[in-house]
Amino acid sequence: MPFAYIKQGNNYKYLVDGKWQVSSSGKTISINSPTDGSLVGGIQAITQKEIDLVLAGAKKAQEKWADLPVSKRAEILMNAADLILKNKNIIAGFLVKEVDKPKTLSLNEIERTADL
Repeated sequence: MPFAYIKQGNNYKYLVDGKWQVSSSGKTISINSPTDGSLVGGIQAITQKEIDLVLAGAKKAQEKWADLPVSKRAEILMNAADLILKNKNIIAGFLVKEVDKPKTLSLNEIERTADL
């Protein structure tokens, strides 16, 4: 299953410094389907310290990104777009469950995102 490495049970990890983590708070926030109230999954209820680490890591990553040549940034973004399109049905499934968006509209949104 793609994306399995970002989950622990029904809960999704959070990303910091390129690593998927579980919050030290030990708490999660449930995400329920607006259609039937069923559990879609949980997200980490991260602490203030963890938020600060995420923001500091993002700032460092942005500085590294800015130093990359435009051609390398374009290559990375094109690879990301390819991954989005390769996994569009899986991603659309998340949108359908999480926000009750029709599958055709979800696929359109994902394709537009990859195009951008």
